[in-house]
Amino acid sequence: MNSPFADEPRIWTGHGLTVAVIGRHALQTAVRVGGELDLVSAPILGACLQNELAAGRRYGRLNLSDVTFIDSIGLSAVLDAHEAFLAQHGMLVLTGLSARVTRIVQVLNLEGELMISQFPEPAPSADSEQCILQSTG
Repeated sequence: MNSPFADEPRIWTGHGLTVAVIGRHALQTAVRVGGELDLVSAPILGACLQNELAAGRRYGRLNLSDVTFIDSIGLSAVLDAHEAFLAQHGMLVLTGLSARVTRIVQVLNLEGELMISQFPEPAPSADSEQCILQSTG
């Protein structure tokens, strides 16, 4: 049986950043980010999350546990995505924040603005759509 998500990009890469959609359901998405999220790479994250929203997935989990560097522009991209999910009557929950990322969130006083989970990311379920394909775009 073909997946309804087969033609959608799974992995977005460039400029030291990898954004992987690790799970999908009709209204939900789980995305894992790794590498440097900064001025140059932030548009990659934005494009991936906009793609998920355009496909109707308005509930997201954004795992930042593999982010090695983030600057204010990278965090601004996360905040923009958060606001875009809210505008679609959904939500974007951040998980896996390192001490470094948490510190930047605190310095910018965004703890009350962003939805941050202190719980570990759950393992994907057997029926979730796994990301195994490289984006051609």
